[in-house]
Amino acid sequence: MKTFIAALIIFALLAASVTAISCFAVGRIDALSELAKALPEGKDLPPDAAEKAAHLHAEWEKSLRFLVYTASYDLLAGASEAANALTAASRAESADDFASARLRFIEAMRRLRLLFSVSAESVL
Repeated sequence: MKTFIAALIIFALLAASVTAISCFAVGRIDALSELAKALPEGKDLPPDAAEKAAHLHAEWEKSLRFLVYTASYDLLAGASEAANALTAASRAESADDFASARLRFIEAMRRLRLLFSVSAESVL
């Protein structure tokens, strides 16, 4: 009976830690998605686009330190490439490249969120 209770306690701790990690990751990913969606998407980049892209890139780097232990390297590499392209396009003032990189980053965040969320869509 003691073994069964110990197993239940270990299972409860495991389930709680997985849930906590998932909630934290989804929160960070949602915050990054909101930052990316707030970036300009028109043909003309405002003067503060480079600053906003640099802020998004810095937040991504902070989140990457955590996500690297729990997420697929392929998904993380895609998001990192998009964040780098976003920063480069904002510095070069290339609106088309900026819009493309913004959409790639948003899509990468959607896929990461799907990885961490607990839903029927993520299971299928």
